[in-house]
Amino acid sequence: MADLPKITRLAGYSSPVEFLEFLKRTRRVWLTVAGAIFGLIVVVTLVKRTSDWVKNARERRHEQAIATVTPDTLTARCGEPAEDVTRDVYPILLRTMNYQTKGDEKLVLAFSRTAEEKSDWVFLSMKEQSGARSYDTTEAKIAALPCLDSKR
Repeated sequence: MADLPKITRLAGYSSPVEFLEFLKRTRRVWLTVAGAIFGLIVVVTLVKRTSDWVKNARERRHEQAIATVTPDTLTARCGEPAEDVTRDVYPILLRTMNYQTKGDEKLVLAFSRTAEEKSDWVFLSMKEQSGARSYDTTEAKIAALPCLDSKR
């Protein structure tokens, strides 16, 4: 039985008392390391949550800007359109506004409302004049016509 290793041996220390003494002597180092790890976890978590909050706030602002766009707000945000045509297709009025973008694309924004005088305009669609590309998502609309974003 002399060949069996000692079970009481801890990391090179012959007794648990010596190991506890080592821990007491190096307590400040262990607390500093533990505090640094905890602080790093807190900082990473805060940065992640803050970036998510900023991203969600921007998305909500973009969605609100697109949901509330009317011909008047469009003109106020983006200036006068290159072309503005209103057609009366009783009982509906259709209005299309063309804007020239920086990339020499012509964007057509379509609105409609009932023929009643007090009805509100409803934003229908946004696409290129050639019809090659349609902007279906909020992000695509803001990217194509940045002036739609009310904060820019």
